[in-house]
Amino acid sequence: MTALVSFLVSLLGIAIAVCVLFYRVYLTRRKNKYSPFTEKLLRSPGYTLGQQLDKLKDDLIGPYLGIAFSPILLFAFYRTLNFTAFVVTTVIVIGLGAICLKRLLALFKDAQVLRLGLDGEVYTGQELNFLMGQGAWVFHDIPYQYGNIDHVVVSKGGIFVVETKAARNPASGDGKRQSKVSVSGGKIYFPHHATQAPIEQAKRHAQHVRNYLLKKTGRQYPVTPVVALPGWYVSTEKTADYLVINPKRGGGLRAFVEKDIIPINDAEVAANHIEEFARSIQSKTDLNDPDAHKRYDFFLNRKREDDKM
Repeated sequence: MTALVSFLVSLLGIAIAVCVLFYRVYLTRRKNKYSPFTEKLLRSPGYTLGQQLDKLKDDLIGPYLGIAFSPILLFAFYRTLNFTAFVVTTVIVIGLGAICLKRLLALFKDAQVLRLGLDGEVYTGQELNFLMGQGAWVFHDIPYQYGNIDHVVVSKGGIFVVETKAARNPASGDGKRQSKVSVSGGKIYFPHHATQAPIEQAKRHAQHVRNYLLKKTGRQYPVTPVVALPGWYVSTEKTADYLVINPKRGGGLRAFVEKDIIPINDAEVAANHIEEFARSIQSKTDLNDPDAHKRYDFFLNRKREDDKM
């Protein structure tokens, strides 16, 4: 009984903490002070993957608690049940613990994949930002109806739609890192496998951006699909209608962005249209605004806003 009381008291402590948090938010809103950020923020590299990773971390709490409280529950019922009931309860609790453990391992595996993808997009985005010194506009994580476009570079040398693929470097038989890929015939040849999926995905993204700008401006912009492979040395064919690059310091795009293919005014028009969707993050400081109840649900999550290219 003592263990059960301790368990209930611990839950009471959590409930009190949550209530204090909500009350603090309520008092802040009563001060009638608004966030200074009236314009939405630009999306950062890997923003969507970061959101998914945060949600996954929240999902980890349930299995963690299930495993952590299983021994406490067994101990709580140890003195209150007869032998048969205790055995049945033990089997049930162990079964639930095994389910939680399986779920925990699956979520951890998903988290590793998301973290690799997030680091890849952040790295590529930061490296592409160097192109702004050459007069380019660089945007990240553009949402559209079929997913997210990792990066878009707009310049007088053309528009480049960049898809990042983060892949680990395998080791060779002698334990050395293998970091060379070759590109030919629309396929990327990694040390242990070949794939055309990243190039095809980049082409779909590029076609959507091309169609979007045509609809908005009536102009056919030169849009090039690009696959970025951070951490890989890329040997690629020169005459393809796509690019595969290592994005370090802007990668192979440096040779393109300074060309005079698009009049600078037309390039700026294209950049402004793309910025409409790159600037779609609402400042979280407005959570405490007096009218925040109109934009946030009970659990302090922002209500969904459909804003896609």
